[in-house]
Amino acid sequence: MAMRKKTVFNIGMLTASNAIVRISGMLYKVWLAKNISPAALGIYQLSLSVYGFFMTPVASGLPGAVNRLCAKYSSDSKSVLACALRIALFPLIFSGLIMLLGKNVIAGIFLHEPSASGAVLALVPAVTLGAAATLPAGYLHSKEKSSLPAVFEMIEQCAKILFAVILIKLFADGTPRNDAVFPALAISFGGVISFVLSFAAAGKCGVPKKQYYGEIAKNAVPPTAAKGAAALLHLGTTSILPLCLISSGLSRDAALAAYGVLTSMAYPVVFIPMTVISAVCVVYLPDIAKNLKDFVYIKHRFLRTLFIVFLISLCFSVLLLLFAPYAANKLFSRPEAGRYMVLLIPSVIFLGLKQICATTLNGIGRQKALTFASVLDGFTGLLLTFVLARKAGIYGFIGANCLQDIAAFAVHFILCAKYIKKGESK
Repeated sequence: MAMRKKTVFNIGMLTASNAIVRISGMLYKVWLAKNISPAALGIYQLSLSVYGFFMTPVASGLPGAVNRLCAKYSSDSKSVLACALRIALFPLIFSGLIMLLGKNVIAGIFLHEPSASGAVLALVPAVTLGAAATLPAGYLHSKEKSSLPAVFEMIEQCAKILFAVILIKLFADGTPRNDAVFPALAISFGGVISFVLSFAAAGKCGVPKKQYYGEIAKNAVPPTAAKGAAALLHLGTTSILPLCLISSGLSRDAALAAYGVLTSMAYPVVFIPMTVISAVCVVYLPDIAKNLKDFVYIKHRFLRTLFIVFLISLCFSVLLLLFAPYAANKLFSRPEAGRYMVLLIPSVIFLGLKQICATTLNGIGRQKALTFASVLDGFTGLLLTFVLARKAGIYGFIGANCLQDIAAFAVHFILCAKYIKKGESK
């Protein structure tokens, strides 16, 4: 009973933290939309695809491996964390140097938007210190101290927003190139805050032990490769999207503005259910890892969690259908943002379900299957965007998003069913 209460408390804290972060983030995006131009928002969002890609080597597979293995080797968890930090050191330095020295190439060749170079440069601290902070956070989750990362996330969000507001109020000049840099700098400032707090809470690391390196790599490399491939494909999708929108008849500035409205106004609202779902996944993963010999329990937990997530997403989809157009017009003064939200309802439902399936595959040790599913997901998104966005503009891109999420859930669910059944038969 005590363990169940602790689990509920951790989920509650993570959910509350994610809710506060999401809602404050949405209000922050409302404020940004009124204080910098849609084109500046579009440039900023383009730079975030680079940020997501370079965060991948450390912040994707390694935190999950730390969470899983620190729970497995509870008495020697500090040594596991120390090994993970040593493994992370090279990719952290490498990612930072690539962004620092190659910002112009990244912006000009990969994003097809040379004016994004400043925003890319501003994100360097975020992909180094911010990424490193995810490892002690994984350690804290394994120790059932999820309330600490939850609090740190709220502090980071508040610091980021306050820093951005100060910068924009003092230095914004109406130039999209320059104004896009300030919210990017704010992300890096939040990353530094998270780094300091997470490492302080985790305490002194143990002595690295050779026997853990191989197991950490075994757990971390497949999901990192999967997310890396997906992030690379997403970067490809992001880089071709403005070109597809221009080929559909929009000007360069109109294409950036449409992308900015979709990603900065519609997406933050539409993906609010991920607030709860992400918290569920963080607690769900070590529970699966601790019960690998009991696939009957895993099947029951998987199906129950899937059903709960479906209900959460369905309820929110009804709210979107009823209130999104009015809310978008009231909050952003951009009616098209409301239309985008309603059209993204299939993604609302299937993205959360896919996340539970992906967490299950990771928990039962099927990282290769997860890699395959993630890469297939990325290729599907790239292909659909190329075909549909060129023909139907921003609405084609939204349709591509929805079809991609539906297909991704189907693939992940089939793989989960296959491996759970295989585990039951042993």
